[in-house]
Amino acid sequence: MIQYARCFPAQFSQLHPLQDWLTQTCRALGLAQQEALRAQLVVEELFANTVHHGYGPDTPAEQALVWLEITRRADEVEICYLDAAQPYNPLLQDAHTVVQAVEHGQVGGVGCLLVKSLPSRCHYVWREGRNVVALNFKCWPGT
Repeated sequence: MIQYARCFPAQFSQLHPLQDWLTQTCRALGLAQQEALRAQLVVEELFANTVHHGYGPDTPAEQALVWLEITRRADEVEICYLDAAQPYNPLLQDAHTVVQAVEHGQVGGVGCLLVKSLPSRCHYVWREGRNVVALNFKCWPGT
């Protein structure tokens, strides 16, 4: 088992450093480019929501953090996305509800569908004061 971990301030200015690190780490773990792009899109969505909605304006900067833990296990890479913002499960969004919202000109929810649909598996849990979203992406044979 190979594992990488890193913490980032929950600020939009940190999106590119986070994405660069994620790309390099996925490459090092042998994740196929197509799956790595899926992982980047999902993590970007989670990060943007954490920055925009998760931490309140009164949260001190040193406490508004996002952690990524990336592990290679056999034929998959698991990315655990963690934050200490208010509890929120992005996997609860219903596809039918999102379609209805879009049809009525409402914004929101589409990103949650990406988070649910792009990984091969995903799971949410509130643990020790943190949102934990586990995202699994399949490695191609021979990687």
